[in-house]
Amino acid sequence: AQEKRVKDFVSKFEATSTYWQRQNAELRNSSDVIREIMRNYIQPLSAGDAASMENKIEAAIDAGETLTPGALDAAKQELTAVTEQSNLGKLSRDLEAAGANAKKITRDAGFDKKAQPLDGAAAGLAGARDRSDEYQYRARVQGLDTGILNIVLSKGNLDKMIEKNVPFPFGFLLCRPFQRYDMCSAILCRAGARLGQTFIGHSDFQLADNVINKTHVGHYTFYCKSIVHDEKEYTIAEDVFASGYKGGENTRFYKQRDELLDDVHAESFRSSIICMLVPYRTNAPRGPRIQNPIDITGKLHPTLYQDTDIPSAEVEDAMYPGARFYAEYLELKKLSSYASDATEHFLSPFRYINTVCFQGHQFMYNHAGQAFTDRILNTGHWGPNGVYAGCKGVRCGDNDFFNDYPPVSPL
Repeated sequence: AQEKRVKDFVSKFEATSTYWQRQNAELRNSSDVIREIMRNYIQPLSAGDAASMENKIEAAIDAGETLTPGALDAAKQELTAVTEQSNLGKLSRDLEAAGANAKKITRDAGFDKKAQPLDGAAAGLAGARDRSDEYQYRARVQGLDTGILNIVLSKGNLDKMIEKNVPFPFGFLLCRPFQRYDMCSAILCRAGARLGQTFIGHSDFQLADNVINKTHVGHYTFYCKSIVHDEKEYTIAEDVFASGYKGGENTRFYKQRDELLDDVHAESFRSSIICMLVPYRTNAPRGPRIQNPIDITGKLHPTLYQDTDIPSAEVEDAMYPGARFYAEYLELKKLSSYASDATEHFLSPFRYINTVCFQGHQFMYNHAGQAFTDRILNTGHWGPNGVYAGCKGVRCGDNDFFNDYPPVSPL
């Protein structure tokens, strides 16, 4: 009976799926339509409202109705109008309790508290969650209270937090998507006549006299031709070694959005690093995750995976926390220079701009050892052993090789 009900639902949902696919070319099947509806009309709601919304959608589909964005917006507004007051009341009670916990903090580190304070709910929830090793160490050494200081998030306060050795309530994601090198290719082939042959014809040399200039003039002609019998016996390995550094790996940050957008249309990039805020517990247990690799636009361009076996569900989710906001605010979609179709070869962009970044080699401070000894190995194109102080010769085409072991220190 359950299987029959599922088949009936899928059959009745076909009309809605067809309508949404006509409105949005990126939606290719019913699964994409369901994910789009869930993302816009179910996931943003509270647990109770989301369950009610699901029931409304199922009832409409069972009745044979076609769900349009307008109908879903109306249903969502009708639902939130009923539950809005109760949700706001619960939120107010939670914030009042969290604010009472925040008032217990008596130690003043000289932070500015005149403007709008940080959310009090964060102070209440902070004491209930497990702290990171870094926070526990600083709390033990510095004597920090378990609550969050009721401070304003400003540059002056962040400078004071650094001075007082107070952990930031957020993390940073640093991206260097514009690294550029001159790369060389190599030919990998099978030796012998099975691959091909080079034929040399009869050489010819003609000698003549120039009586006016009193010189002898010689003409030598050499005949040869290389013929490949089986093109499957060789391949061109592109970009296998670097011959020169072009830019994109300096330590300058993009401080303004307009500066980044100007460089996209310029001949070179003045800065290299795009810095984005992420939640403090990113990549921690039960915290939000950053995928590897990531596309700074939020998700991979379809031309990068449409000929692969990667399920579409794996490329729909944002690849790092806040990806949708940064893609819109920094207009990162303008960086994508891929063709609309992987088979499109006639139109090509003026310049290819990379948007995919891999986890680079990273050192973290170890409080027990009092040194930067904790590390994450590089996963990018240079490999786990290709990022260390002194690797310039290899990247610039010198007769040099990377070390056979990963670096143990940032120096």
